Amino acid sequence: MKKIILKQNIIFLLLILSLGFNLYTYQKVKEDNVSAIKAKEYMNKAKLYKDQANSARSDAEDYSDQANGARSNAEEYMYETEHYMIQASNYSSYAEDYMYQSENYMNRGCKLL
Repeated sequence: MKKIILKQNIIFLLLILSLGFNLYTYQKVKEDNVSAIKAKEYMNKAKLYKDQANSARSDAEDYSDQANGARSNAEEYMYETEHYMIQASNYSSYAEDYMYQSENYMNRGCKLL
């Protein structure tokens, strides 16, 4: 009878240890699942941030291209303006020459009278 009770106690002890190990394993698996879910959330956020960074980089490249185009246009307008200023200066010189010539003709005309 003592052997049966001893066997029962050993079996009961093994069952308790097995139950404890199963609960411990269940808790660890549950923690691992939570960790996996959190890791997946962080991965999705990282993916989102990467996409946003790529979009911002693309926008920056577009703005850079637009700025380069505007700079090229500004340079072209600057050269055109310089050309027009030179033409205006030439026309001003021509006008002065014609004015002096007119003055000379008037002076000659006055001397003849």
